[in-house]
Amino acid sequence: MTPLGSQAFIPLADKPFLVADSAEKPDATTAKAFVANGAQGVNYHAGIWHHPVITLKTITDFLVIDRTGDEPNCDKFFLPEPLVISSPPK
Repeated sequence: MTPLGSQAFIPLADKPFLVADSAEKPDATTAKAFVANGAQGVNYHAGIWHHPVITLKTITDFLVIDRTGDEPNCDKFFLPEPLVISSPPK
């Protein structure tokens, strides 16, 4: 999704979640991902592609701050191939 306004996602439980984004057009080669610890939120600026929030250990509610208006706030984009996210080698 690419928001037309900024979007904030704040977890309501102390559970880790995945954050994945790319300032470029959505592309598996430029996307970056990290694990948020659940005690922090994330705010995406307008125009930053991001994957929907994914919790890692259990279902978690989020407080979402988004703009209002008559038009949708996101352009949806589907990758032609699945995006595989893995931990870096140790």
